[in-house]
Order: sequence, then C-alpha cells, then structure tokens
Amino acid sequence: RTQAEHWPEALQRRYEHILAESDEVNFLQPAYTPGCMQRRNQVLVENASFLLACYDGSAGGTRSTILLARHSGRRVMVIDIE
Repeated sequence: RTQAEHWPEALQRRYEHILAESDEVNFLQPAYTPGCMQRRNQVLVENASFLLACYDGSAGGTRSTILLARHSGRRVMVIDIE
C-alpha cells in the first residue's frame, strides 16, 4: 500500500490512475519487507496462465520471474527492450 509514497508526484498520480483503472488490486502486505518482491513475483506466476515480460536481459526480479514462470510450465513471451 505504501509503494509509491516516496515517488515523485507525477509518478504517484500515474500509479494511482493505474490502480483506479484496474479491475482488481490485491495487496499482499501493508508495507515493504525483505523478500516481499520475490513473494509478489511468486503470487503473480501462481495466478497467471501466461506471462508477458518486458525485459532488458539484466539480472534481477524480471529475470527471476521469467525463469519461475517457465519452470512452473507457464507460457512466456519476452519483449526485448535492450
């Protein structure tokens, strides 16, 4: 719930707009904790039948989520943004 609170105002407005236009919003926990992003990625993969990822090839959460989705048997399409 506090993800955008330290972002610049323009990005906060964009974030709030995205939330307002979403059919459903699920918060996994009230605030950031170590490991929360990995848990978020796990929940995303568990609840998806298809993963569309915009990916620049770098190490990090997007790569981990792509690998997790593939390992879980999900269909994955990667858009290269290099």
